[in-house]
Parts: sequence; C-alpha cells; structure tokens
Amino acid sequence: MTSSGVPSMGPSEVYQELRERGVEHLGQVARAYIESDGGMAIYLAKEPVPGLPIVPPWEIERPEEFTVPQTVPHAATFACMKCGTTTSASSRTALAACTNCGHEHFTPAQLDRRFDAPGED
Repeated sequence: MTSSGVPSMGPSEVYQELRERGVEHLGQVARAYIESDGGMAIYLAKEPVPGLPIVPPWEIERPEEFTVPQTVPHAATFACMKCGTTTSASSRTALAACTNCGHEHFTPAQLDRRFDAPGED
C-alpha cells in the first residue's frame, strides 16, 4: 500500500492483469487505473498503436532487446522496456536513451495481435 492507502502494483502485476484481459501490448490500452480495492479498471484503445509487448510474460520469454547506443538493423518503432514510451528509428541509426525516463533498453514495439483473444476460437 502507498501512504495514501491505495494498493501499489509493480509492472509485472500490472502486466499480469492486462494479459488476463487479453492485452498483448501496451499500445492496446488507452487508460488503466488501480482502484482503491486493488482491482484495475482498463480502457482499451479504439485504434491500437505500437506498444511494449507483454505477451508472453518476460519471466517465460524475454523480448528481443536493443541497448543504447546499439545501431538498429532496420527501420522500426521501439518501446522502452522500463516505461513503454515508443520511438521510431531509421535503418542503421543508433538508439538514444528514452526521452521519458532515460532508460537505455528497448524492444521492437508490437502492433498486431499474436494470439486470439480469450474466448475466441
């Protein structure tokens, strides 16, 4: 719990809650709130954008990782592995630290769904 009495969650707990609702990457989420009872209210984006992949769980399979100042092999959108902020990089350019949090580890952002949503056949 935080000092305000609201339960706190780390990234892995938040990602677990999102996965349980069929979310594969953060670009699918418009807003998410931790409620006072510890639950989460999640509002999905009508038009997903590229985002940090959270499926499969990183404890099972960590996504491909690029570290500053590594040069990227092809143009793509990358997501900060700490805060999820996305950035576009041109082919054969070096990544710079995250503009939001300064973190230096990125993974290719995901846009498309890789799996069927829960309940889909």
